[in-house]
Amino acid sequence: MTLLAVREQFVKYSGRYDLVVDPDTWADNGADWYITAGQKWLDSTYMIARSQATYFQDIGVGGWYAIIPSCRVVYKVWLSNITNVRWEVDRKSLRGLRQLYPGSLADVDPGVTRFYAPLHLRDVPEVLDTITVDSLGQTAYTVAGEIYSYNGILFAPPTSEALRIEIEGEFKQPPLIDDADVNWWSEEQPAILVMAACRQLEIAYRNTAGVTDWESSIKSELFGHELDLADSESTGISQMEG
Repeated sequence: MTLLAVREQFVKYSGRYDLVVDPDTWADNGADWYITAGQKWLDSTYMIARSQATYFQDIGVGGWYAIIPSCRVVYKVWLSNITNVRWEVDRKSLRGLRQLYPGSLADVDPGVTRFYAPLHLRDVPEVLDTITVDSLGQTAYTVAGEIYSYNGILFAPPTSEALRIEIEGEFKQPPLIDDADVNWWSEEQPAILVMAACRQLEIAYRNTAGVTDWESSIKSELFGHELDLADSESTGISQMEG
């Protein structure tokens, strides 16, 4: 379903025809706010197979960070070079990485990149449309962007050749903005997306019972998808690591 179709169904489910301009064009008059909020709640609440994705980015010589859009959690990082050699990069805490490389990573001699650390991109005070990757002494390393939509990692040592980075993790579904937009929720589970929007509407009514009822229904509908994820992750595993 497109956003337009989801909006129509949401209005019919909720009976809130005032949230569209008219029932002929179904143009937005407030409905999209609840649909967007409902999707964000689904993305942050449920871990399903389609939450997992891989992000690819080309890194030039001397690269030492990556900015990742719509990323919630980083699971694994891989690098590959022009000869198609791929290797996994070991995860460290940000503290551990900075203990290994206490200065600026921009000043570290390039080499075979072996380590990465998740990076929290928010700094205080926030600077509009600016993402601070690192800052020490009198030097700040920034890139243009809106911090709320991104996650990031540092990696070291800096790359000695042009590489492609491959980041496995949990990602948000793309937002529905234009009438023709679609994403996994709207295409595969439009009823659940509509239900999540109705849940947000009940919050606006301050109807705790209504919120609970919608959450129970959504949980029931998504139970099978959560089992699919569990089965996928446990296939081939016969014993615990340790």
